[in-house]
Parts: sequence; structure tokens; C-alpha cells
Amino acid sequence: MSVRQLRAVLEDMLAQDGVTGGALVDLDTGMVLEWVGPQEHVPVAEAASDYWRLCGRQQGVFGVLGAPRAQVVIHERTRVTIVRCGTDLLLVTLSQESHAVDWVRWKQAAQRVQHAAARL
Repeated sequence: MSVRQLRAVLEDMLAQDGVTGGALVDLDTGMVLEWVGPQEHVPVAEAASDYWRLCGRQQGVFGVLGAPRAQVVIHERTRVTIVRCGTDLLLVTLSQESHAVDWVRWKQAAQRVQHAAARL
């Protein structure tokens, strides 16, 4: 699968009501590998990997809960949803807190992103 195909899957995810941005992010560095959405939100996608890494740094505390599967951080205007995408990548999705998101459709798109990322 090409980067262009990955981008198309991200764009499909972004076509959902309420979803405003999506990125494939390197877990270790926070570098955005592919982004769809307003350019001014790219730094948010980069920084979102810190939320995920916090669980790793605080393993002694959070470890009793098991490994993280997803993180949702809700800010005043924007919801940040983070899921692992393979071993070294994260899928970061930005959505409007004031809009309902079809999470079943989002999860299907997230699975397609993971599949696409695995074949890069």
C-alpha cells in the first residue's frame, strides 16, 4: 500500500461528521508521518504522542489497569482520540467535542488505517 492510499483512508475517516483531523504519528518521536486536516493542528497531533508515552513512564501506577488500548482526552473544543497503530505508530484523531461521532464507523476506519500502515 502506498502513502497515497494511506492518505485516502485518513481522508475517509475525516469525512465523518465531527472529525476534524487525523494523523499517523511515530510513537517514539512524535513525528507526524501523514496528516489530514487543518495544518495549524499538526503540532497537536505531534504532541498527542506524549499522552501515550505518559502511561509508559507511569507504568508502576497505570500498569495495574493493563496495557492502554485507547486514550481520549477532551479539551474545551476538541476531543483527542489516540490508539496504537501497529507497534511503533499511533493514530491520532481530532474531533469536535460538540458533535457526535459515529464511533463504529471511526473504529472501522481506524482498522483500515492500521492495515494500510502495516503495508507501507
